[in-house]
Amino acid sequence: MVNTLSIGQRLSKARHALDKKRSTIAKELNIRESYLEAIESDDYTKLPGKAYVSGFIKSYAEYLQLDAEDILKMLRATQDLQENYENMPQQLYKDYKRTKNICLLSFIAVLLLILGFNYFSYVDHQINIRKIENKANSEETLTSFYNQTQKKQTPEIVTSEEKTVVTDEITEKTVVKEDEISLYGQKSKPPFARVLIKAKKDVWIQVRPLHKNRVYVSKTIPANKYYWITPWENVVLDVSDASSLEIIIDDKNMGRVGPNSKKVRGLFLDVESLNTYFEKQENENSETIENYYKPVESE
Repeated sequence: MVNTLSIGQRLSKARHALDKKRSTIAKELNIRESYLEAIESDDYTKLPGKAYVSGFIKSYAEYLQLDAEDILKMLRATQDLQENYENMPQQLYKDYKRTKNICLLSFIAVLLLILGFNYFSYVDHQINIRKIENKANSEETLTSFYNQTQKKQTPEIVTSEEKTVVTDEITEKTVVKEDEISLYGQKSKPPFARVLIKAKKDVWIQVRPLHKNRVYVSKTIPANKYYWITPWENVVLDVSDASSLEIIIDDKNMGRVGPNSKKVRGLFLDVESLNTYFEKQENENSETIENYYKPVESE
């Protein structure tokens, strides 16, 4: 029958069979009683050293009339098992550490891939905006050249009757009815919006904050389409072709932003600045508009 008792259990059982006390055996073998108790508990860490373990166990086994060699074989087998067990966590830790490093490197690689994709998407978006703006500037230059040539070749003569008709037509168009508006990219009028723009031709616009490197709106508005703009504070407008864009404030058409030769980069979109801009007829000259502020009223 296979012996399933540990070394300590076998020694303790033999001691009880002989009806011996540990204190008595300790005196006779000249071994501390605490060491004998540790041996019976299979706790060899309390012994003075590994060199004493086999000696103490052999003396104890012989005193209890047990097969000392058989006990020592069990001890060696137990020690080999213990050494293998102690080495196992180190290998597991190495494997865990290696797996952890692989996961970390994989995460970093995925993160770099995402950042790279976002960066190239942003660069591509900026390039497309520049292409649209450059194309619009080229069209503006060609249109300006054509108009100037036509003015030189054919002097325009307007009679008093024609002036009256034109004035009447302008007066009729100053008020824009909401049911006649065909919005582009918007389903309805946003809350608090008072500024409405109308594209006479395909025209590129950009709405951005003045002092921040951000863009709220950047798109090409098709001809005869409208777009609502909420007049945020310190928000400005860039236009590719000033003559192709009209501004409407509170349903009143203020007219075009400017002639086709006018550069508009930074027209303030608050209502007060826009009213000042049109009242001073800044939209009728060819001077470049860049960060146009409303003038400070003198006391």
